[in-house]
Amino acid sequence: MTRIILYSFILYLCSSCTNNFLDKQPSFATTNNKLLESAQGIKSALNGCYSQLQSQYYYGRNFILIQETFTDNAKLSNKNVGHFSSFYSWSVTANNEELSQLWAIAYNIIININAILPAAEKNTHLKQSEKDIIKGEALTLRAIIYYDLVRLFAHDYSITSGIAGANGKGGHAGIPLITSPISLDSAKKVSRSSVNTVFNQILTDALHADTLLQQQTFSPLRCNQKTAQTLVANIYLHLKNYNKAIEYANKALESIQLEQNNTFIQSWSQQYSTESIFSVCMTPTDNPGTNSIGHMLSPKGYGGIVPSEDLLEIINTTDIRSQFIQKYQEYYFIKFPEINNTLGINNIPVFRASDLYFILAEAYANKGKTVPGFYTLSQQALQSIKQRAYNSQEPVTLTGDNLLNEIYEEYRKEFAFEGKRLFQLKRLHQDIARKNCNTNNCILSCNNYKYTFPIPYSEIQTNKNITQNPGY
Repeated sequence: MTRIILYSFILYLCSSCTNNFLDKQPSFATTNNKLLESAQGIKSALNGCYSQLQSQYYYGRNFILIQETFTDNAKLSNKNVGHFSSFYSWSVTANNEELSQLWAIAYNIIININAILPAAEKNTHLKQSEKDIIKGEALTLRAIIYYDLVRLFAHDYSITSGIAGANGKGGHAGIPLITSPISLDSAKKVSRSSVNTVFNQILTDALHADTLLQQQTFSPLRCNQKTAQTLVANIYLHLKNYNKAIEYANKALESIQLEQNNTFIQSWSQQYSTESIFSVCMTPTDNPGTNSIGHMLSPKGYGGIVPSEDLLEIINTTDIRSQFIQKYQEYYFIKFPEINNTLGINNIPVFRASDLYFILAEAYANKGKTVPGFYTLSQQALQSIKQRAYNSQEPVTLTGDNLLNEIYEEYRKEFAFEGKRLFQLKRLHQDIARKNCNTNNCILSCNNYKYTFPIPYSEIQTNKNITQNPGY
């Protein structure tokens, strides 16, 4: 953590994807905290936080493909020259560069946000409405990043054994939690907060943002009120508070709708669609080129990662999502196509309306176990997804575990190559079982220590209060 604090005020200036904020500015780093003394500097700093999400180590590529290659959704292509091989072979170590870089970028954004929040509050040149939007966006972004980190680097909230503090309610070690500016001396003493404490902070931030962003003009390229509500709904689903999950999912769905069957595939070649809630923006100026997710997945680029046979066999040709699958020398999953004939320019969805329909379907299905009438509401939510996928009016009639299993499989198909498969399996305590794989072992038990990634070794070295996950 000390290493992260050393860069706590390296504020990357301005993403070109801003909305009512600064346009693109020079991306030279600065260690001068005076940037936050002006209203425009505060806005620039927040834009810089957004721009760091674009990194190839975060949403720009690795955060998504780490999860796909680690699970049963993807495999290394015949063209692969070693990209993501340690994740595919389940041989990740604490010295893994991809994880170290992701950790560093995520905490750098968090530390910057922690400086932005009090600076915005005390700035006398910002209108109250501007302060609310800046703080609301910053809190939502911090909540998203903590949600990402705690699911990658800590065991699932509901585990009951196998690790110190596990009690089924997040009592075990999570990740370092920092919510205010911190000195270098204090940084050397930071320890890991419990998963429950981290989840509570995520809820606190997202709920506060929900109130602050009421007057913000909606844009799916900025954290917005619906982003905050979607995150709240996700957390409550994780906590099995189904009533609250349903409440916030329905709030977020107001004025948001699913893309239609005949426009769904085409929508992935556009900046965003009718169902976009929050996406990480990429423009020609931001183009990461060969480091992009599109380049890694396309046969016109590296083509290093391809869909597994396991995924291919569950997506049939009547499914609109089968159009993402294209056959060249191998089958490829082209979910991030060329935009304006430029490979690598793709806005990366973090949340979209589909997330909310699946939250509703799963929450209602679980409530239906005690009150069967809720099964109908679950079926309706799932039917909306299936109707879009298959262009069919055939009703969903399943109940009980059969309904839940159908929801889980549709979720897998819907979000393939969006970086959600590992989190789904982990939350459900399901093994990773590859039917066809290029490694000696095709099954990773959900109880295996490798299911949770190691805290980067560099952080363990610089702060003895940060303990390593068992097994590493």
